Amino acid sequence: MNAARDDMNAAHLIQEFGSMLIFAGLISIWFIRHYEQSKFFHWAMTTFWALFALVHWFYVGGSIKSIAGPSINTIPFVLFAVAGLLRSYAEKPTPTVD
Repeated sequence: MNAARDDMNAAHLIQEFGSMLIFAGLISIWFIRHYEQSKFFHWAMTTFWALFALVHWFYVGGSIKSIAGPSINTIPFVLFAVAGLLRSYAEKPTPTVD
C-alpha cells in the first residue's frame, strides 16, 4: 500500500501488472524449453518490452526526474532485440556451392 499511496485502484493496477510480469516470465521459460516454437513469441515479447521502455522514457506526469528508471526498464528490450537479431543471423541458411 505504500507504493500505491493508500489508493486501492493503484494497488489493484500494481497487482495486475505484477501478475502480467509473472506470466511473461513463466511463458518465456516455457518457450526457452520449446525453442523451435518460439520465434513469433520472441518478437512479440521484444515489441512488448519496447513499448514498456517507451512508456518509461515519455512519462505522462511531466519530465523525467532521473534516467536511471527508464534506462533499467530498457534493458529487457535491448536483451530481447540483441538475442533476436543474433538468432536471425544464426538461423540464416548458408549458401551451398554445387
